[in-house]
Amino acid sequence: MPRELRALIGVVGFLSFYGLIMWAALRWARSRLLNRARLAAGSLTAVGARVLEVRPSPGWQRPAEVDFELDGRRARFDVRYYGRDWVLCSVRVESPPLPALLIRAEGAADRVGKSLGLMREVQLGDADFDAAAFITAAATDEQVRAVLQPPEVRRLVREVLRLGYRVDMSRDGLRATRLDYALHAFDGSPVPGVMRALEGLVAALPRVDPGTLVQPRVSMVSLPAVVALLGSAAAFVALLVLVPVLPAPLDDADSVRALSLGLVAWLPATVAFVALLRRRVRSMVEVFVVALALFVGVPSLTASCLFAANSRLDHSAATTRRAQVLSRQRRDSELYVTPWGPGPARQKVGVARAIWRETQVGDTIEVDTHPGALGWTWTSDVRRLP
Repeated sequence: MPRELRALIGVVGFLSFYGLIMWAALRWARSRLLNRARLAAGSLTAVGARVLEVRPSPGWQRPAEVDFELDGRRARFDVRYYGRDWVLCSVRVESPPLPALLIRAEGAADRVGKSLGLMREVQLGDADFDAAAFITAAATDEQVRAVLQPPEVRRLVREVLRLGYRVDMSRDGLRATRLDYALHAFDGSPVPGVMRALEGLVAALPRVDPGTLVQPRVSMVSLPAVVALLGSAAAFVALLVLVPVLPAPLDDADSVRALSLGLVAWLPATVAFVALLRRRVRSMVEVFVVALALFVGVPSLTASCLFAANSRLDHSAATTRRAQVLSRQRRDSELYVTPWGPGPARQKVGVARAIWRETQVGDTIEVDTHPGALGWTWTSDVRRLP
């Protein structure tokens, strides 16, 4: 069999194997989602609903659907994956297109974020409603105020929140949603009250011209957050690349001091980015992500700069010292040798990989050391003696 044909058969077999795995994984996910929809259908039946049909998910990231009738009114219950173990449940009723709003119960984190100016929310002037509900909107502020201006609308929204659901408006209409973990058991008792509130909202909501629903694009991550993430990733990668090149201090305590100075630099860098992220809808999430990214990047970048300054600005003559190898550490290409001064019983010396491979326990090495511009002793050369 020609080599090219064998290679082609191998590629086709490889792709077919992984295609089969992906197909089986999708079938398994759809089966689990359908079982959760059937569980919800059973709970709806227990509260007096008549289930008309249970439909499986038609594709990737599509919900399994339960059509039901309750007190002569038809509605739909959707179940979709929201993450690895979280399921998004929705009660949907027929309604005209609406501006994109998600209204959920306001929590302590929301109040802290608003007080710090890290979260942006449209305020309606209704103190009770503003304190009870948190509005995330992709619509304009004017559209949000127009939709929620009627007192009856705000009353019904608070009723949905009281029942443990969120009010979700979009071009697709009106629905009430809630997140459940794994959905091993579903409580259908709030659904009748949620349906009544949703139908009341359909009647009370002002009619919106679909042509005006040109919603501004809301980026999931802002430019400052992207800059922080990419910069921190680049700094971390640069550190990994430069570690074999930059002569780190010979004493581990000096390396810890460099990283500690990096942690000191991390705080003002984080504060600066927080100031750029204020008043955005997702500021609390972005602040957490940016702070975590900078925690990885800033200390490592600061330590690298200090290592470079300590060695590049040191113009002193080298001091050659001899030591005997006591042990070897493969992971970091380090040798533990007899000390050449007072202190611990052994001295750690980082060496090039080639020198580490040819050096054995009991060998003698020569180490050229310098005091360092910052007072951190470093090595410029390590040689194995015959």
